[in-house]
Amino acid sequence: MDIIKQSRIVVIIALALLAASGCEQWNKWDQWNRDQARQLGMLRGEETPPETKTTPPPAVAVAPVAPVDPIEKYTLAIKEGDLTPAALAEAHKDRADLYKKRGKLDHAVDDYTKAAGQYYPLLASVYNKRGVVYMGKNELDKALADFRKATELNPSSLSAYSNLGIAYWEKGQFDKVVTAYTKAIVLDAKSAKAYSNRGIAYAKLGELDKAIADYSTAVVIDPTYGPAYNNRGIAYAKQGKTFQSDTDFNKAKALEAQ
Repeated sequence: MDIIKQSRIVVIIALALLAASGCEQWNKWDQWNRDQARQLGMLRGEETPPETKTTPPPAVAVAPVAPVDPIEKYTLAIKEGDLTPAALAEAHKDRADLYKKRGKLDHAVDDYTKAAGQYYPLLASVYNKRGVVYMGKNELDKALADFRKATELNPSSLSAYSNLGIAYWEKGQFDKVVTAYTKAIVLDAKSAKAYSNRGIAYAKLGELDKAIADYSTAVVIDPTYGPAYNNRGIAYAKQGKTFQSDTDFNKAKALEAQ
């Protein structure tokens, strides 16, 4: 006999007894009957009685952590004073790079200067970077001095020679632009930009044939380098070569539209 049948028999017997007893007994048996019903429900896999249900704890809100400014990270590392000379120089250089990107050029110059005084192997790159900042501040003489120093410290720095050429261009010293870009080309004979820039300097000096030769070399190295076509078109126009000039201008426009 299963549990359900036994319980029904018990209920019937209880009702018969309660008919002979008072209301007090009835209340006791009624409570017992309710308890039995709850137990039967649990055995059948029915809903858990309310008193056994649990409420999950409320979620705890976690405040978002604000990102730390990279400049502040370098500042803290520098202030702690635990860095080796090489690491300290790198920290100043990296912080200077960040200042430069944010347009805080005076801070950048200060950090590059400190980096240069800390660690000799960094000198060439630091002078080159500081020169770029001086260019941004339109302090051309300081920029030229830094680029020249960078090329002395590292004669194989293509970037330093290219920047030196740009600085001489801003000063209007086109013969020195030619010299700087000639050094750059020796270091990287496949730089279309270096040939094109030297060609502009030749054109400024009135040496159109040399300018056209450099532009032509640039487009052979990189057929997609539009400025070289445009500059060669200008040189051809000055020589009265209209067909060649128009062809180059159309090619430059087509590349620009891509």
